[in-house]
Amino acid sequence: MAQNLTIAIGGAPASPDPHVYNSAPNASLTQHLFDTLVERDAPVRLRPMLAESWRLVEPTIWEFKLRPNVPFQKGNAFTAEDVAFTIGRVPAVRNAPAPSPAWPAPSPVSR
Repeated sequence: MAQNLTIAIGGAPASPDPHVYNSAPNASLTQHLFDTLVERDAPVRLRPMLAESWRLVEPTIWEFKLRPNVPFQKGNAFTAEDVAFTIGRVPAVRNAPAPSPAWPAPSPVSR
C-alpha cells in the first residue's frame, strides 16, 4: 500500500537525480532515496553501507567488497556492474545545469 512521506529540507530540490544538479536541497532529498557504498558517521569516520569493506590497491585504484544479497526496489540484485554504471554515468549526464565538478571522467571501472 502506497503512502506519502514528508521530509523537511532547506529548499526545493531541482531533481531527484543526484547526478543532474549538485545542490544542498538535492543532496538532502537523495540521501533519503539512495544508498551509497560508504558514508560518514557523526565523528566523520567512514562506515560501510553498500560496501562491506574497501581497500586502496594503488594510488588511483580502490577495491570495494559489496554487501551480498542487497535487492533493488523491484527485487533485482545489486551488483558490481551497477556500481560501475553509476560511476561512469556521473560525468556523462548531459545538459545538467550544475553537474558535480568533483567527478572527472573516470578511468575504466572493472569488476
